[in-house]
Amino acid sequence: IIMFQKARAADMKNLEGMDIYASLIRYQEDQTRLNSLTKELLDVNDKRPEAWIAVALFCDLKGDRLSAVQFVDKALELDPNHLTAHHFKGQLHLRLQQPEQSVQSYYRAYSIRRDFNAYHGLVNAYLKIPKVGEALRTAKEALSLMPKDARAMLLVGRVLSQTPGDGRKKAIKAYAKALKLDALCYEAAIAFADLHLLQHQQNPHTDLQPAIGVMTQSLQHHNKDFMHCKLGELHTTAMNYPDALTHFHRALSLNSEFEPARQALERLEKL
Repeated sequence: IIMFQKARAADMKNLEGMDIYASLIRYQEDQTRLNSLTKELLDVNDKRPEAWIAVALFCDLKGDRLSAVQFVDKALELDPNHLTAHHFKGQLHLRLQQPEQSVQSYYRAYSIRRDFNAYHGLVNAYLKIPKVGEALRTAKEALSLMPKDARAMLLVGRVLSQTPGDGRKKAIKAYAKALKLDALCYEAAIAFADLHLLQHQQNPHTDLQPAIGVMTQSLQHHNKDFMHCKLGELHTTAMNYPDALTHFHRALSLNSEFEPARQALERLEKL
């Protein structure tokens, strides 16, 4: 964000990349700042897609997703090949529980540029329909193009976890491979832990130590509230209550308003 702020300060009339800047502000949920940026971009040039994407992001932040779709469409009228617009439209359709339309948007992005974001969006949309076979084919294609990218391996694992038979076992292996490709990929660590917890629900004899080890290792790189909370959940399920208590308290020390940790702590204290 600082880089975008500097670029904007250097040239207030430059709209290049301002849609990305707007998306960063949106995910910080800074409504006042995003509203100001939107007005400034429209004043500079209302014939550029970046300005209307910013408007769409502002509508999304306010919870008006139908209007957000309309403004994204306006951006696409100005530039039919605008990748950010296609990606954002795909996200909006998913949030509106319209996965088929989401597939169309992400496939358009995929036809323009086969990058990870397009594959990720397509897989999410296919899984929502659900078309698990299409999701797996898409995830494997992503991995074939990006064999050293942990995110692509993680994507394959996510789909495998929803396939019948030995899909979950294969998913666990995929998550482990993702972590070997990138030890900093905390999403793989969480997915690895979640799948172990799910298996434990179905089979109480499931060994949770591998998941505890993975999360402990990942915490060395990502000392975050949600990471401590997940490790606390693992320790609770494994009946390591003192360790669980420690991690829930650490999560709350990092973020006193982190509701999942507070609720988990209340449940633990009742055991």
